[in-house]
This record gives sequence, C-alpha cells and structure tokens, in this order.
Amino acid sequence: MAQLRTQLDKQAARAGMQESATASIRGEADERASERQSSTPIELVRELRAAGITDERVLVTSLVEGMLLREFGARMSNDAEFHQTVARVVAAMADSPEAWALCRTCLVETQ
Repeated sequence: MAQLRTQLDKQAARAGMQESATASIRGEADERASERQSSTPIELVRELRAAGITDERVLVTSLVEGMLLREFGARMSNDAEFHQTVARVVAAMADSPEAWALCRTCLVETQ
C-alpha cells in the first residue's frame, strides 16, 4: 500500500511540474505576442527593413498580420487558422493589381 501511495505521489508531482511548465510556456508566448502587438504594423515593417528584409510579400504579410492582431488580439498570433487567414488575405490582395498597388504605397510610406 505504501509503495502504491509513493507512486501516486510521484505521478501527481510530475503532473504538477508539467502543468507548471506548460503554463510558463504559454505565459512566455503571450508575453511575446503582447510585445508584438504593442508595436504598430508600420514599426514592425521598419524593423524588418532594418534587418535587411526587402521582399514585398513578406513586408505586406507583416502589415496584414499586425493589423489583424491589433483587431483580434495578441492571443491569435499562436493560432494556425489566424496565419492561414493572413496568408489568404495577402494572396487575395496580390491577385488584385489595385490592392497590391495600395500595399506598395503603404510600404513606401514605411521607409
């Protein structure tokens, strides 16, 4: 009986450590997402440019993602469906010459 109790105590301790680690990881991800949301989409594009990134599609994606995160909240940044939506929005804009021209104008204004 004592051996069973010891094993149950060990399992409970391991489960508690796993929950604590999971909560810590979630907290760190939420903190990074909040930091990202505190920057404006234009600031994010400027940071990418400063890092040497010049690909229009990457920069437009950053703009769209930043705008949607500000609209729907930082917690969405870890959601796969959110990123699929961002990709669809960027693809739809890329398919429209007028929309893409507006994106280029926005990118010019971030320089």
